[in-house]
Amino acid sequence: MKKVTRNVFLGLLGTTFGLYMMVAPASVYAKSQPVANSIEKTVNAATQNGRDNTINKAVQGPLEVVKASANKLGFNVKTDSFSLVSQSATQAIVSVRHGSTLYNVTLKANKDNTAWTIVSSKKVKNSAPNNNTVNLNSGSSAGSTGSTGSTGTTSTTSSADATAAEQQAVQLLNADRRANGLSDLQVSSALTAVARSHAQDMVDRNFFSHTNPDGKTMSDRLTQAGISFSAAGENIAENTSVQAAETSLMNSSGHRANILSSTYTTVGVGVAYDSAGNVYVVQDFIK
Repeated sequence: MKKVTRNVFLGLLGTTFGLYMMVAPASVYAKSQPVANSIEKTVNAATQNGRDNTINKAVQGPLEVVKASANKLGFNVKTDSFSLVSQSATQAIVSVRHGSTLYNVTLKANKDNTAWTIVSSKKVKNSAPNNNTVNLNSGSSAGSTGSTGSTGTTSTTSSADATAAEQQAVQLLNADRRANGLSDLQVSSALTAVARSHAQDMVDRNFFSHTNPDGKTMSDRLTQAGISFSAAGENIAENTSVQAAETSLMNSSGHRANILSSTYTTVGVGVAYDSAGNVYVVQDFIK
């Protein structure tokens, strides 16, 4: 009887131990499950972030791509001036003012238009002003700091050439307005004189800014000339032709807003050339 009782006890003990061994691994696995899920989520997040980064890089605009590659191209993103001059579905041109030299950087889009690749970077040859030639180069940035890139020498271009360039600049500006459903701006000779003076001042004193070395702003220049206004704006550009300047200004949101503003009624456009043939364009708008 004792032997039977002992066997039953041992049997029950063995069954209990066996059940424990069967349950224990499941219990441990159950505790580990949240850790496994956590790792999986982390991996998925990292993968997703990687995808997001790839997408962000793929849709970078040509201007951002050139700036990101500035060091490799021999440029300085902090001191050089970068401007998107033209962009189509397959090709873009970004101009860079590096010191006193202009460069055209050409980019092409890949087959599915998700990325831009730099294919060339060429120095723009300086030449005498030619109002009939389209040169795709850099523009200025309204409301932002421009780089100093002129030679600082007085232009030898005749006043007749400058006047013809100013007339062409106005025609291009108003053509862009008409293309966007806006009426032409009226040209003011007094405002043109103010704009021309500022353009020439930038050439003569080797600066590129809305504020001259004496601290005078556009508002100061208008007031000094006795021009009254209720609203005013100014675009400045440095380029190799007035047509290229207008193109670069229209490709910049700040400048485009001034050109296509329905607030302004009057404009004055001044042009000056440095000794290397680069053109400085000043567009002054008032209401």
